Amino acid sequence: MSEERTVKGAGEGRRGGARGKGGRVLKWVGRAVLAYCVVLTAVRVLFAWPQIHSGRDAVLYLLAMTEDSTVYAPGYSEKAFWTIRPGMSAGKVEELLGQPQWRR
Repeated sequence: MSEERTVKGAGEGRRGGARGKGGRVLKWVGRAVLAYCVVLTAVRVLFAWPQIHSGRDAVLYLLAMTEDSTVYAPGYSEKAFWTIRPGMSAGKVEELLGQPQWRR
């Protein structure tokens, strides 16, 4: 009769293995990123405070911080953008993404 052995792999159990340590690290990193975002938002609001006169202004300012005001060239697509590779000719890039809005 063969004897079966089980080996505890990494991450088995609630605190055992790499998953326990990795989970704690990820939790710490997540909290650090959240704290950074909160502090950054608070600093931006404090610098804008002289222009904020009401709660409505504060809400509009916070919403404006998240607004994406990027204007894309006609014919631009993100899918085509990710197909661009180093060494491609300017003509090939323009063919994929469309004409630029302006040139320097």
